[in-house]
Amino acid sequence: MAQLLSEQEQESIRHKFDSYCKKVLRHTVIDYNNEIQYLSGHEVNFSDLPQNLYPFPVQDEYFSQSRSFDTSAGSVVVKGFDISEKSYRT
Repeated sequence: MAQLLSEQEQESIRHKFDSYCKKVLRHTVIDYNNEIQYLSGHEVNFSDLPQNLYPFPVQDEYFSQSRSFDTSAGSVVVKGFDISEKSYRT
């Protein structure tokens, strides 16, 4: 079976592909750096915001910190762990 491309043509294709890969990598790095620079100019850490923007304290609530009791009137959720433990035992 005859070879389709000569050694010189194969080498030329390898060089073109190598050049293409390097261009893609170089422009990917440039795009990444531009994005980081843009974000650093537009993003602010939450802790750096003035206090008047978030005056109310926020506390996350998790279901593991509460207990639900079924009553004849419906379901009651008790958030105080100490209270729910006492209620659950009696």
